[in-house]
Amino acid sequence: MPAARAAECAREQGRFAEYITQVYAKQDSLGLKPWLDFAKETAIPDIIDFSECVAEKAEVPNIAGGIALGKTIGVRGTPTIIINGWRYPMPPTDELSRSSVPSSQQVHHPNPTRIDEKAFASNAN
Repeated sequence: MPAARAAECAREQGRFAEYITQVYAKQDSLGLKPWLDFAKETAIPDIIDFSECVAEKAEVPNIAGGIALGKTIGVRGTPTIIINGWRYPMPPTDELSRSSVPSSQQVHHPNPTRIDEKAFASNAN
């Protein structure tokens, strides 16, 4: 979970989108480069605070909530693709993804599983 924690630490300083964009752009460096380097590249305002945040061991509520939701709706690994409440066993084609977003009720879903909306609601907090 170190990557998720680092992203949450960037969020605390208002740089989540920039941080995630940089991590994805340089994903070939994951595991080779410290999170602090990504933070410096994305102009995290307080690098010391970021470093301390990343080193923390306490549970991060956003991460714990995401894990709990994943367990509730049957996520077994990544990537897990859910579009409008439909979980796909494998990533859908670009065409199906584009057509699914506006109206999932009118699209043929090859082997998806409908997610119980109550599961989302119970984990929304």
